[in-house]
Amino acid sequence: ENYAIIENNGFIYNEGTIFNNGPIYQCGAWIGGGPIFNPYTTDNCPVLGCTDTTACNYDDTATMDDGSCILPDGCTDATACNYDATATCDDGSCEFTSCVGCTDASACNYDDTATMDDGSCVLPDGCTDATACNFDPAAGCDDGSCTYPQYFIPVDFSTSFNEPMILVCAGNEPANYVLADQGCAQAQVDNDPFCLDIDWDAICVNVYNCCAGAAPGCTDEFACNFDPNACPDFSLCVYPGCTDPAACNFDASAGCDDGSCVLPDGCTDATACNFDPAAGCDDGSCTYPGCNDAAACNFDPNAGCDDGSCTYEVDALGICDGDCLSDYNGNGICDDDDIVGCTYPGADNYDLNATMDNGSCIFTLGSDCPEDLNNDGLVNATDLLQFLGSFGSMCE
Repeated sequence: ENYAIIENNGFIYNEGTIFNNGPIYQCGAWIGGGPIFNPYTTDNCPVLGCTDTTACNYDDTATMDDGSCILPDGCTDATACNYDATATCDDGSCEFTSCVGCTDASACNYDDTATMDDGSCVLPDGCTDATACNFDPAAGCDDGSCTYPQYFIPVDFSTSFNEPMILVCAGNEPANYVLADQGCAQAQVDNDPFCLDIDWDAICVNVYNCCAGAAPGCTDEFACNFDPNACPDFSLCVYPGCTDPAACNFDASAGCDDGSCVLPDGCTDATACNFDPAAGCDDGSCTYPGCNDAAACNFDPNAGCDDGSCTYEVDALGICDGDCLSDYNGNGICDDDDIVGCTYPGADNYDLNATMDNGSCIFTLGSDCPEDLNNDGLVNATDLLQFLGSFGSMCE
């Protein structure tokens, strides 16, 4: 039993009764043994398809939409700049200008954002630098082939003093010129522009050696290692001085001796007994005043002259000219400085700071019968023998 629309373009097979209050559209054969109860007609069969005119698969013959419409969803042209591979229905948005340009990375006008070549690439075809020796005014894109003027110097400077260094393109240099060390030559020109295309001067003469390949050296004529043929490097120069380590004016940095050394020749200390005002370099022989009387308690065997300081009395501690009057216990501490107290470590009142015992030590005995030395409860010959065995020993 059905109260909706029944649509069928094929066959309906039915053996029972069909009850329907809606229209039945049947475009095929009806095969069945049962009756159909339907108040509507069964003619006017619909044509199914996409009825949306904006869809790519719009069917103008369809009279009933079957939900199959494919709507526009992007650009489907693979040659377009905004081609969308996921789109199934073109929406007319395709454009072909934003991604075109030169895609050849070797071209001068290479466009790294371009994905479609437009044939506009300008490829390298010569040297475009007007200052280069091989400048090509017809070239539109530089190919890195430019060559530039180089420094040339005379083959033999000794016979070409008036011939300057020149800056020309290779092949245009005179026959008696050779290619110079370019870095050296440039430094030379930076230091003295007159070295280029003008007669050589003193600076040019020095630097010429560098540009001709000479080894670095000192070109200061006042130095010990002066080399007129070296490439100037003043950090290598060493200068004259005193080279005798025994001299007072010894110069460890001196490269050669200049005869200026001042050797030790006496005592130069004015407070010494043997001061020599004529000495120019101290020889370590100075002696100084002190007590030179061997009988004095303050005799100084190193004294070079007596200064009247000799004394002959010693105090109770054996100190020459000391003031200690007594050291009764011979502990090396003057009695006036002794600290009195109990000096026995085993005593109850032992004083670590005491230096002289005053008999104040207190000892705690081991029992009520101190004579019972072996603690057997009896005072007999055994205790006496134990006492005699310990007699004269030091207490700890």
